[in-house]
Amino acid sequence: MQIERARLLIPIAWGKGAQFVTPPRGLESMAFVLPGVPETNEAYALSQYGLRPIRRKRVSGGLRVTLDDPNVSTMVVLTQDASVVSQVSEQAARGARRAAQLQRELAVQQLGIVERVDRQLATRLCALAQGTQLLATARGDIARCY
Repeated sequence: MQIERARLLIPIAWGKGAQFVTPPRGLESMAFVLPGVPETNEAYALSQYGLRPIRRKRVSGGLRVTLDDPNVSTMVVLTQDASVVSQVSEQAARGARRAAQLQRELAVQQLGIVERVDRQLATRLCALAQGTQLLATARGDIARCY
């Protein structure tokens, strides 16, 4: 996607005969070569948590940008305009608190599922040896998210 002063890259992955989807979790990095992007453009990762600069390098064929540790919702903003960076940063900051709240709510729900499974395993005498400690750690991590 491109406007006069900025470009937005929305990474998608697909295989032969597959659907277009966001990149899978667990990738260490993703790199793209973008033709036609001026060398003066800076590159930023845009996620639910905000905007942060990312590596870029002029290579044969365009500008190579690298996302280290991408998540499924990370996009790339390319611009040389400081006002675009400022506006996008402000908008991302407004949504970051809500994104964090939703992530915490999801973690609480996932912990509840894991605790139920742990109890079911315990009744069948095949509980995980360090399960109690792992669950306590998870509860503590969630408690610190307030």
